[in-house]
Amino acid sequence: MCTYYAKYDMIVKDMDPKRIDEDRDASLAFWEMEPGTFDGTQGPAALAEWLHDMETIFILCHIGAHLQVLLASRRLTGEAHLWWLSLEDPRIPMDVWTNFRSLIMRRYASYVAAWRAYPNESMGHYCQRFRDAILPYTPLGTLMMQTLCIIRGGLPPEIMDFTPLAAPEMTLDEMIEAIMDAEILANWVRAIPEVPTPMFEDDHPFVPMDDAGMGEPVFYGGPFMLEEPILVIPIQEIPP
Repeated sequence: MCTYYAKYDMIVKDMDPKRIDEDRDASLAFWEMEPGTFDGTQGPAALAEWLHDMETIFILCHIGAHLQVLLASRRLTGEAHLWWLSLEDPRIPMDVWTNFRSLIMRRYASYVAAWRAYPNESMGHYCQRFRDAILPYTPLGTLMMQTLCIIRGGLPPEIMDFTPLAAPEMTLDEMIEAIMDAEILANWVRAIPEVPTPMFEDDHPFVPMDDAGMGEPVFYGGPFMLEEPILVIPIQEIPP
């Protein structure tokens, strides 16, 4: 990525002095906002929020298009920083924000598939993992719906069935509460015993007739057992 920074140096070299001053002021405003970092391991929710925060800061601080990738890339740390420095593709204009966004999303897209609830993991623990990943970057009330959909999408099917769809006005706390309620409901439904199907006459063999020509009493099994026995008489003994 050294060629990218060299290209930026060439841009500054030919830039109008007034524009250089504007860029300096915008850059100072960017750093005063104390933007968060991304190291490539926090998961898709943190990445989505980090990109959202960057774009918000670009607007608030009037960051020019030629500065956006430069400033955002300075907030990459750890594995993500090493990946960015090693990236070299002459076919892609690296100084375009939309390209940078696509590249980093593609690079860490596998985290979306990997972010699933562990087998037998409680929803409290699952939600806490998301909270720990998101809190360092974004306040609870400003989550994007995309992030909430990622949280919901990782739920086990039996819990997802009882979890409402994410809405733009939902906060992380509201989504977590909905997931916890869904877990309670799913456990309640799972605890309901299966009702056995009552046995029918055809399922019982006929018993031998007694001396009086009457059939032996036959009871139906299961919770539907009748209080009075039902006499089962073979069909061939019924008079015409």
